[in-house]
Amino acid sequence: MSHKERPPRSIECSPRLRRITATVAGVLMLLLTNVLPAFGLFSRNTTGILCRLSILSAFLVYAYRAKHLGDETPWWYAMLHPFGICVFIYAMLRSAFTTLVDGGIEWRAPRYPLEELEENAHRTEATGGDALASARQRPLTPR
Repeated sequence: MSHKERPPRSIECSPRLRRITATVAGVLMLLLTNVLPAFGLFSRNTTGILCRLSILSAFLVYAYRAKHLGDETPWWYAMLHPFGICVFIYAMLRSAFTTLVDGGIEWRAPRYPLEELEENAHRTEATGGDALASARQRPLTPR
């Protein structure tokens, strides 16, 4: 059997492992793109240049929002951006951890089990991303 005739291998993993992997990947990307440049700011090699460009881009985003969108965000918010990202990462990790440990999400007293949320997500994908059509088929029922 040649290489072209073999079916591709697929790695089966549990939905919980996929959620953990996605969360860890998101945290790593946020750290690499938003927090790490602050530590390399005073480096004298290429890494320092890249870090300074990353921080400059954050300043430019805040400046663009202030000028073109009428946002009154002060320029120095860009300096607090890495700290804000750390708070966001903490909230994301805590949310993922409590959801996985509790086996669901509790929102305003009702509890939604992970299995039902995942089933609803699959229905949403089957309807082409139309969450309203998916909800009309079978709405979530709190437990």
